[in-house]
Amino acid sequence: WGNRRRAVNPNHLCFTLSAQNLRALQQRLRRRGLPVLRRSRRNFGARGWGRTFYFADPDGITLEARTYEGVQP
Repeated sequence: WGNRRRAVNPNHLCFTLSAQNLRALQQRLRRRGLPVLRRSRRNFGARGWGRTFYFADPDGITLEARTYEGVQP
């Protein structure tokens, strides 16, 4: 398979939070030294446009934290 890139599994678990709780979670992860895998200020999800970031749990499962508050369509 040589130079083929490894496939990425797009499956993940998403949590919808208030904007305040989203910021608090980001701060908590930062304090613990846990990296954010990806961040987006405008990302389309199940309920429309939102602000989101992705991180991994200790088992490597991708988690998404999202808010729909304050994001313009």
